[in-house]
Amino acid sequence: MSPGPLSRAHSSLEGVGNCQKCHEPGRKVTPDLCLSCHKPVAERIRLKKGVHRKVTGDCASCHVEHAGVDAELRPFDPKAFDHAGETGFALDGRHAAIAGDCARCHKTRSFLAVSSTCSTCHADVHKPSLGSDCRVCHSTAVAFKEARARFDHSKAAFPLTGAHLNVTCAKCHVNQVFKGLKFAQCADCHRSPHRQPMGGACTACHTGDSWKTQRIDHARTAFPLRGRHAEIACAKCHTKPPLQAALRFDRCTTCHQDPHRGEFRERMAARRADGTAAGCEACHTTSIWSPLAAGVLTGKYNAGIPKDSRLALPGYDWLRNDVLQRGSPGTAADFPSLVAAVKKLEPIAKDLNATTAQLALAWCAHNPNVSSVITGASRPEQVKENMKALDVLPKLTPQVIERIEEAVKGVTDLQ
Repeated sequence: MSPGPLSRAHSSLEGVGNCQKCHEPGRKVTPDLCLSCHKPVAERIRLKKGVHRKVTGDCASCHVEHAGVDAELRPFDPKAFDHAGETGFALDGRHAAIAGDCARCHKTRSFLAVSSTCSTCHADVHKPSLGSDCRVCHSTAVAFKEARARFDHSKAAFPLTGAHLNVTCAKCHVNQVFKGLKFAQCADCHRSPHRQPMGGACTACHTGDSWKTQRIDHARTAFPLRGRHAEIACAKCHTKPPLQAALRFDRCTTCHQDPHRGEFRERMAARRADGTAAGCEACHTTSIWSPLAAGVLTGKYNAGIPKDSRLALPGYDWLRNDVLQRGSPGTAADFPSLVAAVKKLEPIAKDLNATTAQLALAWCAHNPNVSSVITGASRPEQVKENMKALDVLPKLTPQVIERIEEAVKGVTDLQ
């Protein structure tokens, strides 16, 4: 009575007593009987999902039985099958090599029994501690073990930038611990090298490119930079890395030579209200120090050192050496750069009907951080001439200030 043997998948239904399990009397094979066994397919038809999404007729038109034990009930070409479009799971990257070999993933006859989660085929070495979606860290482009070299850390809670990009994974992920690491503060990974707490975030001074920094909020250190100190290049004081050599800064003479040679020692020793010694600040501020640059800004040294000048007097070798060594990088050969700058100031002073000395004093007084400009004089007429700087002060417009700064540009001691 049978038109031929059933396929191997339905071989358990062989025999006359089993015909009505698939055939209704007078109706041949009906979809209802097929789907009563193939419930996963029935559900996909109902959801209009996958290759059965458009099925409306009988099953036998596609799945022909009684064609022999080895007959294929699923007539499709695995190599031409659109896996991404039909299943929603693209076979790309390293999966592309097995696209035509269905049995590599589908270990049972049914194609619907396999889950699309990675752990269905691959062992989860993380013991689900990182969640079930492996795609957060891995891609099919490389093997699992190579993921650390290709991992896009921008997807993580801590994107890698700057010098962090060059750090090996194992440096932070010890024993392959990828979850629960602290990274809210730099100190979670890095030991602070500072002798005293700096407070705030490390990024106030440092960047992710390097621990070395060219910018620092010195107000957070024990020696805030004020006035002229704020204009000095770091290397001028820090000849060695700050963490290798601690600088003293308890008194001005630690860095600056005392031009008074101890003459005002008693005044400097006087106590402030807080009990500390007044020091040089009894007369000076950090905004102005020698407003005429030991006479250089008067122009008297433009043609050399006159015999009747202070720098030519016996016993003033210390001052002469100090003046000759001013400038950048700080050698006697750079003294002409100071003179050249003063010569550039002369036409500016002339336009204001002033001397270069008066211009220099007015420029100092123009500084909002300066409360007074202390200058010396050896003759009464010098005092009278210096006082005329007050007449120059109102003439220092932004344009004039710009001309002055351009004239002394690059000459550190005159800026």
